[in-house]
Amino acid sequence: MASNFSTLVTTTWGIGLLIVTVTAFASPAGFLLVPLLKKSLYERMMTFLVSLGIGALSGSILYVMIPQAYSMEDTNDYLKKSSIFLGALYAFFLFDRLLQYILEMRRCLRSRTQLLDELVFRQISLSRATTNVSKFSDTLPSSVRLLVISSIRFSLFSRIFHASIFQKFEPDPDDAVSVDVTVVEQTLVNPEELQITSFVYMIIFGSSANNFVDGMSNGVAFGDSLVRGLSVGIACIAQQFPQELGTLAILVRSGLGLKRTLLLNLIPGFMSYIGFIIGALLDKSMETADNYVFSVSSGMYSYVFLGTLLPELRDSTNQLIKKDLRESVLASTLQAIGILFGVIFMFCMAKYGEKIAV
Repeated sequence: MASNFSTLVTTTWGIGLLIVTVTAFASPAGFLLVPLLKKSLYERMMTFLVSLGIGALSGSILYVMIPQAYSMEDTNDYLKKSSIFLGALYAFFLFDRLLQYILEMRRCLRSRTQLLDELVFRQISLSRATTNVSKFSDTLPSSVRLLVISSIRFSLFSRIFHASIFQKFEPDPDDAVSVDVTVVEQTLVNPEELQITSFVYMIIFGSSANNFVDGMSNGVAFGDSLVRGLSVGIACIAQQFPQELGTLAILVRSGLGLKRTLLLNLIPGFMSYIGFIIGALLDKSMETADNYVFSVSSGMYSYVFLGTLLPELRDSTNQLIKKDLRESVLASTLQAIGILFGVIFMFCMAKYGEKIAV
């Protein structure tokens, strides 16, 4: 009897710690494969992962953390209204993006029209100059007049041609030249000396709190039974993987770099182990404590999501629209797919996660 109990405890703790390890480090292991891609593909993959993180984060806040903080039992009506809330939020985000495209297209058309008007004005001015020279040449002998008109017309045609294709032509020797010199000084900065933005600390803190609660949930579940522990563990892995993958992409894009991001990610992973040990020891006594932890995580992630991530995603794409319209369309498409996938995945986990059983 004692041998069976010891074997059960060993198996429970061994499998439980294995589940916690997979939950904490599966995303960093998968993220290591991303830098092996080409630069263009890497940028697009990062865009998708950041959007995936935003979608999963917003879905996790509304579908998972807030119901847990309020200890909701029947969440069907809440999930519907939360979906309407997120749908309205991202609909206005999409509307803002469409307005940016419309304004940029109008700006391009206006700029092109002004450029064409300027070229037409120059051609008319040069044509008038040719006419005036022709009238002046009437007073010259016929042989000299033919040579002067041919030379001037050839020169004017050459200048019109060069102006129309935006190429430089040789200036006259007597022309005055004004030169503006701009000196740009570039300094190489050690990446270790770069300051970490404030929202990075918030993401690390929120992720640590979330992993701590997940670890406690796994610990309590494995403390009850091996089957329940495996069920909760699989649900946690499915929920955490896309969210943590997107969070890592967000941290890398913030200026941390890959190495520092993976190093800081050890903190949430370590908190998963601490949460599992405490949950396994306390078992059912943590039901009220996790409500407060989920409340703190919900508030922290809401600020990061609404106050930092969405505005940065909007501003970066608006800048890309002005530089490369075609690439911005592709980036917007990847962002929409990533956000939609993250939200739908978290909705499915919130609605059907409890039905995952072994």
